[in-house]
Amino acid sequence: MADTPIPAGLHPGPLVHDIISAGTAHRAHSIFHGHIQGNQLDVRRCDREFWEHTPIPDPRPETHTFHLPVGEATVTLQDVEVLWGLHIDGPPVIGVDTYRSIQEWGAICEELLGFSPAVGYFDGQRLKLGCLARVLDTELPADASNAECRQRTRIYILLILGGHLLSDKSGNKVPLLYLPLLRDLETVGQYSWGSACLATLYRSLCDATHPAKSAIAGPLVLLQLWIWEHIPTMRPDRIAPLEHYPDPYAARCAFRTHLGFFNGI
Repeated sequence: MADTPIPAGLHPGPLVHDIISAGTAHRAHSIFHGHIQGNQLDVRRCDREFWEHTPIPDPRPETHTFHLPVGEATVTLQDVEVLWGLHIDGPPVIGVDTYRSIQEWGAICEELLGFSPAVGYFDGQRLKLGCLARVLDTELPADASNAECRQRTRIYILLILGGHLLSDKSGNKVPLLYLPLLRDLETVGQYSWGSACLATLYRSLCDATHPAKSAIAGPLVLLQLWIWEHIPTMRPDRIAPLEHYPDPYAARCAFRTHLGFFNGI
């Protein structure tokens, strides 16, 4: 597509490339010059239908900030802690993606999740979220043991990690490297999950700035909440005011995600 003339008074920026060096490699440049028709990215999340019209500002990968007419802004660790209530201190969420066979992962799943997924639910070192959601279709019996309750808890956590907090572009799989971190449920909450979410968001946004990219993943709920909090003109009207705001701060915004999002994947 031929270049579109730049409207008078507008400049795609930056004017000085000493710090902001991406230049023509940034998605905004291609959109401004008409190389990309539209500015839509396919959201790779379990609830992607909800995010069809979500605004995603173009960040600068050099600084991980959004360059707005009023200045620079970005999502910070404080935002993650206040909006989501996730720990930003404590041990980092890291792990070695050590190769394990399907049989080995099946044994680990049997121990920690209470079932061994069928071979078709494995994709390398990842597990399809659909098999986790299908387990939740069956309620725990009233006389469930403590071990069974803990296994069910780990299933919920894996669904949240793979479908929301640390989702990847597959949109329906979760890396199994998180599973060993869930072995001791008493220490799971001590990890710096907030830092992991923010790092995932930065990486996803920076990856999406490339003109050739057509999809985005990561904790986009965090980005949406940040936009609503810091750009009030884009915040939807509240249907009814809450008398008592729960914690964390973002709990005042109700999202309805049904497990049906997972069952079809």
